[in-house]
Amino acid sequence: MKKRSIGCFLILCMISNVVFASKTEQAQSKQKVKTVLKKVPRLKYFGVMIENDLIFKDDALYTNGTLAFWGYHDISTLDDTTMPVWMSFLTQYTYLANQPNKRHDITYSIGQLMQTPVYYQERTLQEDDVPYVALFAWNTRLQTFDNVIDDQIGLTLGAVGPIAGGEFTQKMLHSVTPSPYPKGWDNQIDNEVVVRLDTLRKWRFYEKSLYYTQIDFITGGGGGVGNLKSDLSVGLTARWGTSLQKSYAQAPLFTTQQFNNLKPSPFGWYFFTNITASYVFNDIFMDGNTFKDSHNVELINEQLAFSLGAMFNIYNWNLIYTNVILSDQTEAQIEVSRFGAITLSYQF
Repeated sequence: MKKRSIGCFLILCMISNVVFASKTEQAQSKQKVKTVLKKVPRLKYFGVMIENDLIFKDDALYTNGTLAFWGYHDISTLDDTTMPVWMSFLTQYTYLANQPNKRHDITYSIGQLMQTPVYYQERTLQEDDVPYVALFAWNTRLQTFDNVIDDQIGLTLGAVGPIAGGEFTQKMLHSVTPSPYPKGWDNQIDNEVVVRLDTLRKWRFYEKSLYYTQIDFITGGGGGVGNLKSDLSVGLTARWGTSLQKSYAQAPLFTTQQFNNLKPSPFGWYFFTNITASYVFNDIFMDGNTFKDSHNVELINEQLAFSLGAMFNIYNWNLIYTNVILSDQTEAQIEVSRFGAITLSYQF
């Protein structure tokens, strides 16, 4: 009887140890999950951007761009808890992941861009004008910044050609607007997968208070490589408005629109102007297909761009309007390339 009691006691001790160990492991697992979840960023902003030359009552060359974007702000680290594993792996080999005392942002976007020649109502190929090109692409942009210096790396993956759906989109838009019906999309370049990797550094080198407002100047440079486009660029931006320090990292250095993911104040605003000088090595919108023959025009390598715009912030809503004028991009260009851009975003 005594031996039986001792055996039961030992069995109970073993069971209690197993239960205790199981509860401890569960508690540790829960704590690990909580730690990981704290690092996983929450969606902080989303929005849409529309670029169109109809704002200037024009409809040729770069004619339309529509993008949706979303992102995460003030991320503590750039690793596999804040981005896809493959992207985290690549990021660890860049200078962005190894800068101390920096803030991080990640922005994703997806959208479609289109280009047509001036006489897009003609069915025949316009050999001396730019090719018909449509691009459908996805982009991610990693950003590491402080109050003075902002570093960015961007990756674009997509496709050009009929698969990008430019013909359908333009015909649909023109069917509900007073614009002439496009007829030359049979001459567009062929399908091709495209990629572009780009980098940018900008810094805020001057600021001055002006009553209840401020003015500042931002400069910097960058470049990119890929069959989509390869180039080197420098830019200069001047701004006048309120809470410029808080919105510095989202201020555009180049004339290309940049998504604003910060709330400078409940009623922040600024006006800006920018000039960009670029040397373009290749551009699929001018050169046509990379690996096969297609319609193309002679590319002008040295290019300038000028923009003028304004940003308005009302609580969680942000609106940016920009006018962009580009220098000639091809030797045979007969019209100035210009378009307007509107970006509307919401911050949580």
